[in-house]
Amino acid sequence: MKNQVNDIYVLGLNEGLCASAALLKNGEIIAAASEERFTGIKNQWGFPKKVIEFCCKFASINPSDLDLVVLSYIDPYTHFTTGRAVERGELAPSWLIKLRNLAPFLEYRYPYLSTFSDFLRKIYYLIYQPKNQAIQAKEIADYLKIPKEKIIRMDHHLAHAYTTFYSNPNKENPSLVLTCDGAGDQDCASVYLVNNNTFKQLLSTPHKHSLGLLYSSITHFLGLRPHEDEYKVMGLAPYSANSDFSKILDILKSLIWVEGLRFNSKVFSRHFNFFIRDNLMYQRFDKLACAVQKLLEELLVQWVLNAVSKTKIKSISFGGGVFQNVKANQKILELSRIKNAFFMPSPGDETNCIGACFFGYQTLCKKEKTKFNPLAIKNMYLGPNFSEEEILKALKKYPKLKYKKSAKNFKLAAKLIEKGEILARFSGRMEMGARGLGNRSIIADPRNVNTIEKINKMIKMRDFWMPFAPTILAEKAHIYLKNPKKAKSPFMMLAFDTSEQGKTTLVATIHPGDKTTRPQILNKEDNLNYYLLIEEFGSLTNVYALLNTSFNIHGKPIVCTPDDALDTLINSGLKYLLMEDYLISKNE
Repeated sequence: MKNQVNDIYVLGLNEGLCASAALLKNGEIIAAASEERFTGIKNQWGFPKKVIEFCCKFASINPSDLDLVVLSYIDPYTHFTTGRAVERGELAPSWLIKLRNLAPFLEYRYPYLSTFSDFLRKIYYLIYQPKNQAIQAKEIADYLKIPKEKIIRMDHHLAHAYTTFYSNPNKENPSLVLTCDGAGDQDCASVYLVNNNTFKQLLSTPHKHSLGLLYSSITHFLGLRPHEDEYKVMGLAPYSANSDFSKILDILKSLIWVEGLRFNSKVFSRHFNFFIRDNLMYQRFDKLACAVQKLLEELLVQWVLNAVSKTKIKSISFGGGVFQNVKANQKILELSRIKNAFFMPSPGDETNCIGACFFGYQTLCKKEKTKFNPLAIKNMYLGPNFSEEEILKALKKYPKLKYKKSAKNFKLAAKLIEKGEILARFSGRMEMGARGLGNRSIIADPRNVNTIEKINKMIKMRDFWMPFAPTILAEKAHIYLKNPKKAKSPFMMLAFDTSEQGKTTLVATIHPGDKTTRPQILNKEDNLNYYLLIEEFGSLTNVYALLNTSFNIHGKPIVCTPDDALDTLINSGLKYLLMEDYLISKNE
């Protein structure tokens, strides 16, 4: 039951990559999480049943109490998938499947065939999409036990735009919103002018010319997983920054470029892999990474500058998975012509459920003729937390573990870290999004470069070239970072150059190639208990920062429950886990 008759509840859903749900109450996002955390299937697609259950339980409501459910895609395809882009079942005949798989290659060799393929896609959207939308709405309505009239949908890129704009605590009026990703609802990038809560799309880029999909194609060409391992390409890039990769860059620039407020390309996105194979075979892997990263940075910067020049607006919010690239974000932030830049934390599809909530709330306010008063997100600690009873219940399943409860265990944890130990931390509400922000994190001494190898052997198994990141207390950040605009970075969405002291003190958390770091700059009010732990470590070492990486085994989602945390402790090389006030250790 609703707590008050006048409470407004909106559920936002993302059924795409890393399926997720969020719940808004009276203009505030009160709960959000990804389905993968509850099922253990990394980047799970499909209908997020378990997250919906969590959201309703957190708010003490039934699904029937929801005023509106908003889907963050027009195209319902992702509703009919599960796992990591694995379809429920293939209904098409085998000959048609083979033709569909062969079509991109034939189009690349014989471009005139693309016209026929595009015609077939239009037929699908005209005839089959409405049918699939109806099936999707009925299935969701039946599951939630609500009238299907309570289910609406919105454009994918508009969802990105709503997500970042209304999450921005420093938004201005008017503002620009720029979205960029691989593809969604037939677009891959959009520029919006927002004035008085009205979004006007100035221009969009069709998914045929996707900068994000080019980056993913290079990721795939390098033997990595597209739509998942792009961060590894970004991490690899600086190692060849001083080499000659100009030939590769010139080839990529001939493939895709910026025209005003949109991108254009020589061949369609679905043909990028053939172009890369024909033109970049036998090029060094690190030079390829460096060239595509350089191209991404240059094109995004030019796109942003074009938008500022056209509109004269210098306050911009950024959303979409491409802006997970913290090195490109750094280049954008450094532009003198930008006054206020906000990068949505975890800006991929997983947070589109948040934008769907804001869109639904605005829709209801217009309908009821009430004031639209959306509240910016305060932090990303939007997932579940667990009681002491639940923690003790989980601990009883592991009789070989030792544990001791004390409100001062954070001091003991700081001493262990100072002595070189590596701890996992499980506290409070789970973070929403791709980053561990202290509540589901592995923490360690940032001063010792050997910490990297120890963590990788224990649990993370990260590729050797990938750096870790620090959490730094806000009032000490100037000691370690070069941050001339005094930009805040509470969500690890920006890279920074490091000071001389930062290069030596945070050696385990900076990139060896370019000496940048991707910090979580922590204020006391954002996470008091985590802040006190780092402050205690600082009192012991005069270093007010810790290495922070997400608490998960390689290839698995970040842990969610006490059982997840304890199972990970048991099945990894970790020795210590600080779970709320309990310091847990293996009996070795």
